[in-house]
Amino acid sequence: MEQATVSGNQKTPKETLYGFYVVVIGLAVATFAFSIALYRYTSAQDLATAIGPITTLIGTLVGAFFGQQVGSAGKEKAHRTALKLALKMKTPLTDQEIRELDM
Repeated sequence: MEQATVSGNQKTPKETLYGFYVVVIGLAVATFAFSIALYRYTSAQDLATAIGPITTLIGTLVGAFFGQQVGSAGKEKAHRTALKLALKMKTPLTDQEIRELDM
């Protein structure tokens, strides 16, 4: 039987970079759409009608990306807590038990 070890989980620079790209691209698209709509429409009502769906979509996509990141981090924290608890029980985990924790 192998004994489980607990390791820290930190965000990789790649995940942080993806988050930065998502935000920058979202802001760029919203700014571009606003600029086009500002040029095309003269009334505030028409401008808001044109921009509303675009900013809603961008906000939804950015929120989904970061929500997934937070959910993933929460899952990892729960796995680490379960492994720490198992180690404190002073009963080594079998390979099968470790695989079940990872599901």
